[in-house]
Amino acid sequence: MINSLLLSLIVSGSPKLAPGLSKLDFQFATENRECVVTLPQAITSGKKLPLVILIHGFTGNARNIMGYSGFEKLAQREGFILMAPEGYGKPQAWNCGFINLGRAGVDDLGYFGELLKRAKSEYPVDPKRIYVCGHSNGAMMSAALGGKYSETIAAIGAASGLVASGRTKPTYVDVPKRPVSAIFVHGTADNVVAYDPKDQALVAGISAPDAAKWWASKVGIKSPPVVTKLTNYSHTSYVGARASVSFYSLTGWKHDWSNSAGPINTAEVMWKFFRANPKR
Repeated sequence: MINSLLLSLIVSGSPKLAPGLSKLDFQFATENRECVVTLPQAITSGKKLPLVILIHGFTGNARNIMGYSGFEKLAQREGFILMAPEGYGKPQAWNCGFINLGRAGVDDLGYFGELLKRAKSEYPVDPKRIYVCGHSNGAMMSAALGGKYSETIAAIGAASGLVASGRTKPTYVDVPKRPVSAIFVHGTADNVVAYDPKDQALVAGISAPDAAKWWASKVGIKSPPVVTKLTNYSHTSYVGARASVSFYSLTGWKHDWSNSAGPINTAEVMWKFFRANPKR
């Protein structure tokens, strides 16, 4: 026999707020778009929680990046909602506007706008703590979203991505209308997404250090950066009144996501940055 509590959950539709994995799928521009969601135990607290949208790279998928990035376990430990959307097409990829590695004509930027709206209406999301991050093509999409949806997103994280594509006349992401904090992570030996446009790689834009500098200038940071050099990476920090920018240069690192076996634990570093940079 179904007890009264379970019956009330079925009738109200609240099982989606149970801790663990679920999905938020909906029709967008005639196509069914899929998104994997993991809800922490804190979802039962009744409090507004941070939201992190994690975006996979070219040929990737949601479950894959949730696992190898470490964000799935981190979401449970730290008590934030984690959403990992699936790219469209075969292979799955993203049309970021300033660079399209996905299918021509697919409005991925529009899809993310709708995903952000639905996330805020379906889950107890703190509007001051909405973050977007990704790897490779997913990092490029994160930068594009930070520019386009700056009124909604507090901070972005980009691992091995671009903010501008093209070696000679770069095409940039939209400039944020409101200051959005950003953290960039890039390996100096990346042979897929060039650390420097002079490097041999599949795609290139402005250099990784210049990307952080460009973002800092566009969100109004005027103070000089603080640089810390360590054995296998360096860290450059830009701090402003309304936003911060952080750049990790991983010495000799290639295109892989850096976890606990790499120079830094990217998920931990990004989450620490996000936590320190809500919408101001």
